[in-house]
Amino acid sequence: MTEDKKRMIIEAAIGVVLITVVAVYFMYAKKESAPSEQPPQNAETSTPAQTEGLATPSVTPSSPTGVKKPVAKPTAPPENIDYQTALTTYRTSGYLFQFTDCRGTPGSLMMKVGTKFMMDNRDGKARKIAINGIKTYSVGAYDFVIAVAPSKAGLYYITCDGGGAAQINVQN
Repeated sequence: MTEDKKRMIIEAAIGVVLITVVAVYFMYAKKESAPSEQPPQNAETSTPAQTEGLATPSVTPSSPTGVKKPVAKPTAPPENIDYQTALTTYRTSGYLFQFTDCRGTPGSLMMKVGTKFMMDNRDGKARKIAINGIKTYSVGAYDFVIAVAPSKAGLYYITCDGGGAAQINVQN
C-alpha cells in the first residue's frame, strides 16, 4: 500500500470518529434537555394533567451575562388554578421555572417586584424549593406552586432541597 492510500485511510477513519463523537454529543444534549414523560398531578384536585410541550418559556437574553428576560407579564390567575392552565399562562409569559433533578430551567429569570411565577417540579418525589431562605415551598411530585417575587429588588437564589437550582433578578 502506498503512503497516499495509508494517509487517506487514516484521514477517513479520523473523520468517521469525529462524526460519531459529534452525533453522540448531540444525542446526549437532546436527551438532557428533554422534559419528563411523567404526567403531572395537581395536589388540590389529584387529577392527572397532560404534559404536552413542557418546553422552557419563550425568553430573550437581557444581557451578555445570561440572565433571561421574560416576554410579557402574566395576568394574575386564580389561586386554585389547574396545572394545564398554569403551564399555559406562565409558559406564555416567560415566568416559569421547571425543576428536574433539582435543576431549574431556565437557570435565571428577570422580573419586577411582586411578580407571580410558576415553579414546576418534574421529579417523582416532593421537593423543598426556597427563595434565598425568604420563603420555602413544599412542592409535591409532579406538582407546582405559584410563587411571588420578593418585595425588594435584588438577586435571589432559588434552592431545591438545599442545593443551588436557579436565580431571579428582581427589579423595581
